[in-house]
Amino acid sequence: MLKKSAINDHRKLNDYGNSFVLSKGKIKVWIVNKNSELNPNDYLEILSQEENNRAQKFVFEKDRSNFILSRGILRILLANYTKTKPHAISFEYGPYGKPRITTNKSIKFNLSHSGELIVFAFSKSTEIGIDVEKVDQTIDYLEIAKTVFTVEEMDILSSVPTKDLTPLFYEFWTRKEAFVKYTGHGLSFPVKLNAISILSDKLEIIKNRDKLTAEITNDQGWNLKSFNPVEGYKAALALPDGTNTSISYSYWPINPRNNDLSLKEGFFKREFPPINQ
Repeated sequence: MLKKSAINDHRKLNDYGNSFVLSKGKIKVWIVNKNSELNPNDYLEILSQEENNRAQKFVFEKDRSNFILSRGILRILLANYTKTKPHAISFEYGPYGKPRITTNKSIKFNLSHSGELIVFAFSKSTEIGIDVEKVDQTIDYLEIAKTVFTVEEMDILSSVPTKDLTPLFYEFWTRKEAFVKYTGHGLSFPVKLNAISILSDKLEIIKNRDKLTAEITNDQGWNLKSFNPVEGYKAALALPDGTNTSISYSYWPINPRNNDLSLKEGFFKREFPPINQ
């Protein structure tokens, strides 16, 4: 039997039905703060046996907790979109490990985590990729950028004032990573990241196009949308071009150990418009 504390999130979210209606052209983004009194152990019983086994294999507790929270919250959100129970969700995996649900393949999703944030993106029938990064002021961005950015992107980075360099680096980086997440290739991405340009809202392939398109079929191309989930973080979405898309954003304010869960309607209505629409 499932612990009530572990599934109360699912039941309480039913009160917010409008947040769980996916229609074509609608993208829903959920922003989760892992520091908001969430206890990973409360989510264990809604994970599958395979997921529990994977969780136990992590060497570091931080990685274990992050995996449990990511999968537990993903199950709860998917359960609301599919009108089922969190533990009943089953996954299958693409050739490079990108998960999808087996029971309702029209619902597409992707997730990313960095620092204290996890972000989830959901859509109906539209493949999607999302990336979030915590801004780190201590990294030598220009040295890293030389290996992944185009000449034009490097010129722009080199020309901005020092105070603007860090946020611009992360805006560029998350846009590229969101596209990689969209393709599902991960570390097996078939070309170097400096083969793609992200300076406009429509991604451009500037070299090795044949090699990339041979593995990633999409005649329409791809769109990129950047947004700021919370202060100190940058994020981006990648999705197919050619469709009118609206994006809405919600926080995950739920504490599964609290019976009333403190769900405030304002959290679900607060919008975070992309900085590049």
